[in-house]
Amino acid sequence: MRHNPFTYRVAIGIMSLALLSCTSTDRPSADSAVPTRTDMQHFTLDNGLNVYLLPRAQKGIEMRQLVKSGSLQENEQQRGLAHFTEHMAFKGTTHFPGTSGFKQLEQQGIKLGNHVNAVTSFNATTYKLSLPQATPEQTATGLQLLSDWAQGITFEQEAFEKERGVIVEEWRVRQGVGFRINQALEQLRYHGSRYAERDPIGLLDIVRQAPLDQAKAYYRTWYQPERMALVLVSELDHSAIKSAISRYFSSKPAQPATPDNPEWQRFAPQSALLVSPIFDREYGDRVIQFSLQRDAVAPLNTSAGQRDDLLDNLWIPILNQRLAVLVDNGELPSASVNEQGALLDEKRRQQLMIVRPSGQDYQGALRLLWTEVQRMATSPVSDDELNGVRQRLLAKLSQQAATQQRYQNDYLADQITTALAFQMPLFDKKQQLFMTHALIKDVKPADLQRHVAAFLESASPRLALIGPDSDSAAFQPQAFTTLWQQIRRSQPGPFALQARAVALTLPAPVTGQISGHQPLPLDNTEQWTLSNHITVIVKSDKALQDDVQLSLRIPGGRSLETEATPGLVEWALKLPESSGYGSYSSRELALFSKQHNLTLQPYSELLYHGYRGSAPADELETVLKLLYLKITQPQFNGQKLEQYKASFASSLNRMPVERKFLDNINRESYLHGDRLTIIPEGNWRQFTAYQLQQSHQQLLGATQDMTLVIAGAVDVQRVKVAVERWIAALPATDQRLHWRDVGIRPKMSSLTKTYPLASSDKSMISIQFAAPAQWSAQEALALQLLDTIVSQRLRFALREQASGIYALGFASMLAKLPVPYYTGRLNFTTAPERAEEMTRLTQTVIASLRQHGVTEKELKEAKNLWRTEKQPAWQSASFWADTLAQTAADDKNFARLDQELAIWNRLTVADINRVAARYLGQNEKVFMLTPP
Repeated sequence: MRHNPFTYRVAIGIMSLALLSCTSTDRPSADSAVPTRTDMQHFTLDNGLNVYLLPRAQKGIEMRQLVKSGSLQENEQQRGLAHFTEHMAFKGTTHFPGTSGFKQLEQQGIKLGNHVNAVTSFNATTYKLSLPQATPEQTATGLQLLSDWAQGITFEQEAFEKERGVIVEEWRVRQGVGFRINQALEQLRYHGSRYAERDPIGLLDIVRQAPLDQAKAYYRTWYQPERMALVLVSELDHSAIKSAISRYFSSKPAQPATPDNPEWQRFAPQSALLVSPIFDREYGDRVIQFSLQRDAVAPLNTSAGQRDDLLDNLWIPILNQRLAVLVDNGELPSASVNEQGALLDEKRRQQLMIVRPSGQDYQGALRLLWTEVQRMATSPVSDDELNGVRQRLLAKLSQQAATQQRYQNDYLADQITTALAFQMPLFDKKQQLFMTHALIKDVKPADLQRHVAAFLESASPRLALIGPDSDSAAFQPQAFTTLWQQIRRSQPGPFALQARAVALTLPAPVTGQISGHQPLPLDNTEQWTLSNHITVIVKSDKALQDDVQLSLRIPGGRSLETEATPGLVEWALKLPESSGYGSYSSRELALFSKQHNLTLQPYSELLYHGYRGSAPADELETVLKLLYLKITQPQFNGQKLEQYKASFASSLNRMPVERKFLDNINRESYLHGDRLTIIPEGNWRQFTAYQLQQSHQQLLGATQDMTLVIAGAVDVQRVKVAVERWIAALPATDQRLHWRDVGIRPKMSSLTKTYPLASSDKSMISIQFAAPAQWSAQEALALQLLDTIVSQRLRFALREQASGIYALGFASMLAKLPVPYYTGRLNFTTAPERAEEMTRLTQTVIASLRQHGVTEKELKEAKNLWRTEKQPAWQSASFWADTLAQTAADDKNFARLDQELAIWNRLTVADINRVAARYLGQNEKVFMLTPP
């Protein structure tokens, strides 16, 4: 079960614009309500349960049950029991005693975590079922299970007692530097409200000792039908679904819903700057978070609330543009405003701004940020700035409206549920666009100025300084308060700097050609050879759901590094990302990519390197053009390199203990494992911009060894034109690249090692196995099924029976290159006093599997889960881009991909037991991170 310790983060840039739809171009009255989307059916059962049905042509069904009760509704004796109640939903209900409900779904290929989950937040608890096949049996089981969670949790005493330890372990797994920083940020965010003392995980003393009756009392009081909503997104016959819903959910009679105390969501007035220093011994970076909070001026389901939200979505991007100019001028290392904003609840909004200071100059960075915020409140923006943001907003909505049919059912179900939790209306993207046109046309620069001025006047400013503990000595909170007050009284005047319009204008290169073409033994897949010898693989399939994906794969990777230059490949690929390409700064290209919904980033692995990217289908040529720029015109700025070195050194010197633990594991587990880690005194300190430039030319100069994969719902003819224009235009060379075998492989020996480094009350356990192997597709698939069975057995033993862990991860790999070998790794966190016990229990489970094997029932369930998880992957452009690139690099046996399902069907218990006996438990290495 997934636990959200904070609250929903709402994508204002997408979701709140959905609030802008209406049915007329005339502006509605300020308090008029907004109609709901026309394709969604809404009805209410006699007992008060609200039901929302969204018909979709896509296969499968998504079910969400929203209970508008969370940790905020707990009394002092129940702190943590809202979340505990969510856990108990999986421990037995009226129609599914014990864990039988989950077991029934598992037998049908539905997996806890991926398809079955729940989350408790401050104001809501949400239960999720994803049924990709939506068979009649699955649908009936799902509806009955959701009904039971709403009204039939049995709260068995024995299960309740066992679950106490699991929840404590859920708390424990969060501990560490990230938790310490996030906890301090949450305390600042919710200061002055009940939220600050209602973390959903609760108080450990209550989790450990609360009587069962308190949990039952919470359930009776706050799980009432009138506080619930059922959301279904599916292709099923909704008339039949309505009948089933009425049958399953009407048995609980209507009861007066317990009202919330209005004070629970109230934030105490706070106009003075709140300052929170968050300096940690394991944190080496420096980041400033400045937020502005205020209560909404009008409900979001009224026209006044919509217009107010629209104004936020206009002034924030303009502020972001101005901060980008400061960054490009070298006045700030980096700065940005979260344009999506956040809703803390249905009334409270927050705008978050993040700045990185130069060195320890927190005040200097804030002076620049706050001056620009104040400028927005005291001087109108220019017409060009407003028109530019207006056009980009409408263009984004137009693109979303044109592609809304491709949204996945799970995404829509989550968005509807989130909107209901925050009392937000929903519209489809065409309605969004229509209404935005109606509201945005009359906005003037003076409107934005007045809006920001009123925003600042009513806002609660909150400042977090995050950095290493060495910064605490110089921290003086009053200096920041004084600076804020001074700037709030200032009149900075109009913004004088000019943001350069970002349009990717490149001289037209000499176009190359596709000189060879052949179909591959996969549907809708072909391979081209370009005139510069680059290989291009295109999978064009209208059924692929996500954006077009591309993967440029080149042999070499980190294997090209010498013992004296570890990190050189990654640094050579990453420095241009901060230095820029051609005449474009890194900031300009980031803005350009955001405006066109593109991603394109370099990567480096042990044997390969290259670029991965994504783009909407109509922006494919744009991302290929950007790839051409990044390969041909990288910049290597010495100043940026020194800044990166300083930041990198700081992060290494204050490395979290979990990262130190991982580095130690790599050193001990692998031959030449020191090549997998970077040390503070390493030779990276001597890297020069010229050295990285030379390395970059080597890494991206071997066109004969490049393979570019493009996968998505693309038009092949358009792809050909774009590929010939930009990829075939890359200069051909005689250079060749190949990865080297540098001897990195698992040690074939056993050991146990403890590292007394933990900075919190937890032990992290990593158990690894290794063995020589011969690679085959059958064994690779058999290991995937075995991984599922191993994980289920261990989860049952360590969590369900022993209550010793919250979660575990087990994964194995049959490596093919540079030499075949098997490696498996199990990771979990537990209480220090139980580390040895959980390790022994794990070893017992592994030994039993190795000796006695798996059962037919386990294999059948594992196969069902495998196929259920593979179905969405087969419809994913990302899956095909990665898989085709990997296959092209390995052995070019593309036919094997089409045979995978047949191989999977043929696998037997004997096949699984053979790999279990061959690999599980071999050359076991046990690593423990414990408190000193």
